[in-house]
Amino acid sequence: MKFIAIVFLSVFVVGAHAQTRQPPVDMRTLNVNFRIHCVASLNRMIEVLAEHGEKPVMLSTMSTKIVMAVFTNKNYTQSTLVVARKSEKTEEACILWSGTSNGQSFALDLNTDFPIPLKKEIEQ
Repeated sequence: MKFIAIVFLSVFVVGAHAQTRQPPVDMRTLNVNFRIHCVASLNRMIEVLAEHGEKPVMLSTMSTKIVMAVFTNKNYTQSTLVVARKSEKTEEACILWSGTSNGQSFALDLNTDFPIPLKKEIEQ
């Protein structure tokens, strides 16, 4: 369990291909201790969150082993961030964050104008 928490923190704090990036000088690293709630698979997590009226509205495959998912309810008043990790023998899906809002807990930006990168990086 500790290993999966470290992997999840690495994904969110460092990013998918941060090895090629140098953080800006005003970015700091924080060591945090927190509790995460996990189930045996992403499918099971979908069932659990459906009981709370949430469904996945965004999936991001970070690698062949890691998937991030954002869940929300019909009124967009609650959201949950889940990361799933799969290996050859095991799979686990964990809630990293969950909260409520005034109806803006999930908003999709349909604007396809992305900023021009200032630094050259290789997409992986």
